Amino acid sequence: MNLIAQIFTIAMVLIFILFVIIKIKRSSIDYKYALLWMMLGFTILAFAIFPASFAFIADKIQIGAPLNLLFFLGILVCLVFIFGLASSYSKLKGKFYTLTQKSAILDKAVFDLTQQVAALQEKSLISKE
Repeated sequence: MNLIAQIFTIAMVLIFILFVIIKIKRSSIDYKYALLWMMLGFTILAFAIFPASFAFIADKIQIGAPLNLLFFLGILVCLVFIFGLASSYSKLKGKFYTLTQKSAILDKAVFDLTQQVAALQEKSLISKE
């Protein structure tokens, strides 16, 4: 990696890490996702600072080119994030169904109570006349 690309990568990763920290302070990202993004950012930062280590790892695990290792790791990270999002979606879907059912039960109870109040008011008006 040439020096300009290395400096650019380090600057972008530092900006990204700062962005994640700001999102954490504003509570607009969940901690478990923020932790994953921070770990990913620091990993990329380490490889940007020491690019020879990335080539060394690629060589040790018998991957022909460091760029192929980069794409492989990128795909793995995407799969981890997709799985996490699918898991969160499933939990939220279950909570949504439960909330919808509870809301329908409460609406029915309010409707029944409104009918009972109307019937009682009607009886009291009829008995006063």
